[in-house]
Amino acid sequence: MGLVEDVEIRPFTNSINPALLVNLRVTHEKQLGSIISISGSIMSEDGKVLSKLVDAKEFGKNETIGKIMARGTYYDKQLREKEKRLFPMIAFLNREVLDYIDEVRERNPKKDVII
Repeated sequence: MGLVEDVEIRPFTNSINPALLVNLRVTHEKQLGSIISISGSIMSEDGKVLSKLVDAKEFGKNETIGKIMARGTYYDKQLREKEKRLFPMIAFLNREVLDYIDEVRERNPKKDVII
């Protein structure tokens, strides 16, 4: 299992539809397995689900899987190391969600939205 250490949220500019890019920085021990995918959703400060998170890219070649299968070999030392990976996710926002974010922003004294 991985530990999400950092989350960065910013506008996703490579889309015609409104969307957020959510970068998740995850640390995990290689010997415990390999992270194949991550899923989840973004929520407003009052607990409302705003959007499902989807993978922003293919994660590419995953060498950890082959090394896990080679336990008891040269790779044991490497598998004890912690690995940090960036998982970019996209949250697409429709008109209803954008309107709700504006409502939440109006209720906040600083005009902020906490996601």
